[in-house]
Amino acid sequence: MIDGVIVERLPVNRLLRRKVKLWFGMYVWQSIAEAKDLPYEDLGTIGNEDLICQAMYYAIEYGAFKDRKPWRRMSIGTVRRSYELMPQKQLQRIVDCLVKSKIGGETILNLLSDDKKKPAQEK
Repeated sequence: MIDGVIVERLPVNRLLRRKVKLWFGMYVWQSIAEAKDLPYEDLGTIGNEDLICQAMYYAIEYGAFKDRKPWRRMSIGTVRRSYELMPQKQLQRIVDCLVKSKIGGETILNLLSDDKKKPAQEK
C-alpha cells in the first residue's frame, strides 16, 4: 500500500492559515466508509465535494497521529470552509495527492469499481 502525504497551509478563515500534514492512507478510506455507513464499493456514490472534504478531514487526523503530535481538532465545517477558501492550484495539489494514494499500483477508487464488476466465485 502506498500512502499519499502532503504538507499544506490550509486557510482557516480569510486571514489565518494553519499548517497541516494530510496523510492519505487506508485509514482515511476506512473512516469515510464507517462515517457514511457504506461498504467500500459504494464510496464512489458520495459526491466529489463531500468526498474530498471527508478525505481531507481524516487525512489531517491521520497525519497528526503518524507524526505523534497532538491533533488540534478541526471540525468538518472548518475543513469545508478551508476547501471553499483555498485557491484552485492548492486544491489541485491536494486532490492529486489523494488520487495518487494507491494500493498495489491501483488507485483505491479503481480497485473498488473493479470489485463491483467481478462476479462472485462459486466453489
